Amino acid sequence: MWYSKGMTKYTAQVGADNAAGIGEYEGVGHAFRDAGNGELEIVDLNAARGLKPDSDGSITEAGDGHPMQVWIGGTGYEVRES
Repeated sequence: MWYSKGMTKYTAQVGADNAAGIGEYEGVGHAFRDAGNGELEIVDLNAARGLKPDSDGSITEAGDGHPMQVWIGGTGYEVRES
């Protein structure tokens, strides 16, 4: 995927199995891309934000000293912006 100047990229280190497997979940895969080396790229942040809180791929927003996280298998992974 290409990015234009000023476009924010959202990624999380989730491990190779999680990054490769998230696309297998119905209704979730289109929001994510396996970026390799255990990195998951969130290509549609709004779609990920719209997932049910208990769904793999759901997002919790940053706040109260906690970073934005993507949840997979009950574990939250910090989302980085670049």
